[in-house]
Amino acid sequence: MNVHFKLLARIVCLWGCVSGAIAVEAVSPKMADAFFQDTKVWDVVLTVSPENYAALEPEGGRGFDVAFKYVRAGVRIAGQTFKDAGLRYKGNSSFSTARGIPKKSFKIDFNKFTKGQKFLGLTKLNLNNNVLDPSQIREALAYR
Repeated sequence: MNVHFKLLARIVCLWGCVSGAIAVEAVSPKMADAFFQDTKVWDVVLTVSPENYAALEPEGGRGFDVAFKYVRAGVRIAGQTFKDAGLRYKGNSSFSTARGIPKKSFKIDFNKFTKGQKFLGLTKLNLNNNVLDPSQIREALAYR
């Protein structure tokens, strides 16, 4: 039996509002714009096998010489499910700042293992942990 860790990442940037399930074929710029509004906090459910979760840990390097590799993961977001997306820890400073705390930043690449796969026209999506923002709102305000 394949046991999966379920990680619930709350997008803290207070992202937008899209009603119901979104058809992948009928993506419009208005849908993506609505998703990134600051009127709703979206739940993002990441499903990763234990082996892939362990493989997320970067290899070698120090400082900015760290290699982050993608693993296969399931992603559920805004009524859509992607069974084979790429997942990795996000960038050097985001990763090193979050060492020792459970809330990590991730980069999702919908197109990594399934070519042509997109979420609202996006091939990649960053999930920021906002670990350096005690107010949890600075990033959302910066985009206004």
